[in-house]
Amino acid sequence: MVGVMAGSDNIQSTVRLKDTATGKVLSEFKVESKNPTALFTSRGLIEEHADKIVATLRGEKR
Repeated sequence: MVGVMAGSDNIQSTVRLKDTATGKVLSEFKVESKNPTALFTSRGLIEEHADKIVATLRGEKR
């Protein structure tokens, strides 16, 4: 019951891929991960968020 009342966890990231020689932004996307009940550890949310970023970089659907 305490976890449900604790609120929610959110992570938002903006990922920019840049050309190392020129600094020009080649691609940019935003990723958001949410845990509305905050029942699980933040580690799980962080791992899920990282998986979403990797999936996007690989061109997989999220």
